[in-house]
Amino acid sequence: MSVTGYRRWLVVLCLVGLGCAGPGKTGDDLKSQAVSLNDQGYDYYRQSRFNLAEGKFFQALKINRLIDRRAGIAANLNNLGVIAQEQGSSDQAVVYFRDALEINRELLDPAALSETLNNLGLAYLAQGKATEAQQAYQEALENARLLPPGPLLALSLTHLGDVARVRKDYDLALDYYHQALQVDEAQKDARGRAMCWERLGRTFVDLKDYARATGYLHDALRELRR
Repeated sequence: MSVTGYRRWLVVLCLVGLGCAGPGKTGDDLKSQAVSLNDQGYDYYRQSRFNLAEGKFFQALKINRLIDRRAGIAANLNNLGVIAQEQGSSDQAVVYFRDALEINRELLDPAALSETLNNLGLAYLAQGKATEAQQAYQEALENARLLPPGPLLALSLTHLGDVARVRKDYDLALDYYHQALQVDEAQKDARGRAMCWERLGRTFVDLKDYARATGYLHDALRELRR
């Protein structure tokens, strides 16, 4: 299944970078260097300069491993997974996300776990593995519910709706999308709201209910234009 149209989350949990550290540098110096490199990688990612972003994240990973900054290692692995996914290498993305997930399970950080699991589910969907994607998204939802309502909760619900839609369980898909929309509206999240409207519109297209589909898609387009 194509990942086009799905929300991409470049995980930057701890902005730690990687680079060639000079002699005599302290742990704080290395951490600062890692932060700078990771920021540079993120900037390149936003410009769709994925090879350059990948290089910065690899440098960040090297430094974080050197100073054993576990949260930073997980963040860099997540970032590399996102880059691999953008470049069409879902198999490699799964490897990165699984490695990041293993570390995040040790750290017991529900936000990091939810982000990583949402990324992993996206990679599984790209591989056509709907069951594995659903399991990842369900666990992402469980972790998101441990946090105050926000984007991660809406994202997990939306992704579960995507799996239901792939399986042509349109009633379940609509239910998940409406739950996500309620969260986004409560948080005044314009981007999330637009994404939910787009998903609802496409689901009604699948149901051949073109009147409702048109309404939702117009709403999504109007929000995006803002």
